[in-house]
Order: sequence, then C-alpha cells, then structure tokens
Amino acid sequence: MADSENNELRMFYALHDRVCMMELADSGDEEPGAQADEIARELLTHAQLPLKIRIRACRVLACSSAPGYLEWARECVRVAQIAYDNAARKSTAERPVDGEAMLLEIAKEVLQEAEADFDRLGGYGEGDDEDEEGDDGGDEETASGSGEAAKVNDAEAAQADSAGKDRTSS
Repeated sequence: MADSENNELRMFYALHDRVCMMELADSGDEEPGAQADEIARELLTHAQLPLKIRIRACRVLACSSAPGYLEWARECVRVAQIAYDNAARKSTAERPVDGEAMLLEIAKEVLQEAEADFDRLGGYGEGDDEDEEGDDGGDEETASGSGEAAKVNDAEAAQADSAGKDRTSS
C-alpha cells in the first residue's frame, strides 16, 4: 500500500474515532451530535472509505434527529450486507465473519427502529421535504430519530469494529 493510502486510512480511522467519542459524550447538549453528523457526512464523501467506517458513519446519521434518517438506516444495512458478503467469501477458520455479522445485525436493528419511528411520527414531520426514496445512495445531508439505538449498540459496534480492525474491506 502506498504511503498516501496509508495516510488516508489513518485519517479515516482518526475521524471515525472522533465520531465514536462524540457519540459517547452524552452531555445533553446537541452540539456533540451535530459534530458527529458533520464528521460522518465528511467521511461519506470519500470513495476509498473502508466499509466498516462507512457502516459506522451511516449508522451515526441513521441515529440522529435530522430528516433522512430512514434512508441512512437503509444505506447502513445495504453496506453492512456488502461487508458481510465480502467477508463470507474470504472466510476461513482463522478469519471468521463474526465482526461483520454483528455489524449487519446492528444495522438491521437500527433500520427496524428507524422504520418504527418513521411510522410512529407519520414521516419526518411538517416542513421537511425529504422523500422516502433518497437519491444517489446516501450522500445527501440527512440523519435519524433513534439516538437510543446508537447508545445501546455502541458497545457491540465497537466490539465488532475491533474484531475486524486488522483487516479492511473496501
């Protein structure tokens, strides 16, 4: 791997770690959540972003309070399924797919909660022009209404991330 690719990967992981820290910072203030959303959106603009970090960024947006959270939850499941399928193809006894399986399970739980919130609220609310279809695969500036899912599943996501941290999927 070239030096520039190594540096880019280090940057992705550093930004990812900042998102994790801000998610865990439950100060009752909206600023950490807004910063986490902003970082997640920035990460998603990079085409070479490793799948596990892309999943995490989608999950941050799927668990925030901005319109579009349902589309981000769907994108999270889609990308998690790709990561799981890639890992399953390469799987051996030494390289199980436990981390990817856990990320996929968490993504599906987040989607279920987002769908329930969307149904309960009757959409995104008044004045929000977001439609349920999304646009080009998740690069819109949106987020989610079930922040509890992020906090409940943070421990599992961190465990899944660390289970496969030595290998990167893209």
